Amino acid sequence: MPRLRESPRGVIVAFALLSLVLFAYAATAGSPLRFQDELDYRAVAHAIATGKGFAFEGHASAYRPPTWPLVLAPFIVLGLPMQALVLISPALLIAAGVFGAAIGLHVTGNRWGSVAGIAVLVYPLNAYASATLYPQALATALVLALALFGLTLDSRRNDHGGGAAVMVGLAGAALTLAVPVLGFTAVAMIAAMAWRRRSRRARFATLSVLAFALPIAAWTTRNWIQFHKFIPVSSSSGLNLLIGNNPAATPTSGVDVDITSYRERLSSIFPERFDDISADGRYQHAAIEWITGHPGDAAVLFLGKTANYFVPYNAPVTTAQGSSLQELIAYAAFALLLAGVACRIALRKSLPVTFPEKLWLWLFVANAPVMAVFFTRVRFRQPLDALLAVEFAVGMVVLITAIRAHRSGSAKGGQRASHL
Repeated sequence: MPRLRESPRGVIVAFALLSLVLFAYAATAGSPLRFQDELDYRAVAHAIATGKGFAFEGHASAYRPPTWPLVLAPFIVLGLPMQALVLISPALLIAAGVFGAAIGLHVTGNRWGSVAGIAVLVYPLNAYASATLYPQALATALVLALALFGLTLDSRRNDHGGGAAVMVGLAGAALTLAVPVLGFTAVAMIAAMAWRRRSRRARFATLSVLAFALPIAAWTTRNWIQFHKFIPVSSSSGLNLLIGNNPAATPTSGVDVDITSYRERLSSIFPERFDDISADGRYQHAAIEWITGHPGDAAVLFLGKTANYFVPYNAPVTTAQGSSLQELIAYAAFALLLAGVACRIALRKSLPVTFPEKLWLWLFVANAPVMAVFFTRVRFRQPLDALLAVEFAVGMVVLITAIRAHRSGSAKGGQRASHL
């Protein structure tokens, strides 16, 4: 298998130039922060950096999951200004691009397979995420890291190093505690890697599951000690469930839905303390109450949210941040991804589709109903799009290789005929 350093010089140069462009774009577009989620993550990271722990607005909190604030906090301790802090996301996306390039080389066995790294960088949703303080760039890097782990382990199925199992588990935990809705992806990838072990399957499964479970258990224990409640990931799950399941919700509404009446009703019932911790279970109860009381409406809404998962573009809730050009680019890019994936599948006789590739495509589709339990947004799906970007690049390499082989065969056939 070709190594990264054996990639064509043009690919390496293009990757380096695109990396510089991403840094420049993030430096100009990423500051000041534009979205409330970004402000929240920075606030929690600042609290950690200043010794206040996981706190928000002066109070201990578990509303935001811990991975991303923990990544940001050391840079705040170092005194990095916001203009430098926003460069963390493009750096992580570049790391994702390196993982993507390694996957492309591994799958194709062709040094041009490293173009998959460029595909990851230029995919518009990835580039957009790199200019935000969202955890999406981190999640993209972790998803592709897990995919690369799965691919390399699958090709060396008798290699059962305990270190690999631990790394897989830790990456899965970091992903789950960064973007909780991607916990399903993490668990599925870890389970698939364990299942594919030919021997010592139990050992790999035990080590990877322990490495996955311990960080989550530590966070859950902290929450139990702090709040006396079982909160394995974050205290926003009940609110998110209600946002996606109430009379005003639509398949495309996302967080742009009015739940003021629920807030007022619950705060009037429990006026003594109504914060994200105390409200979480009550929001969850209200959502389940609506679902069970309106099963037909809830089912139709669920199907609509599942379909919305596959939409290439969702207008930002902050409407000033969206544009018709962005929508057009998003649709065109997603169409290209699907065309590349279709090409990869169509040419499977030229290069068989590996088990990990089948798993990635299955995960992309299977996440639709998983995310639709709450609500679906392109931003939540975006890290999985990186898997399609890699498959797009693989499909293009296989197609071009097949065309060149066909032309070479035709030319040789013509030369033989001319000698007759």
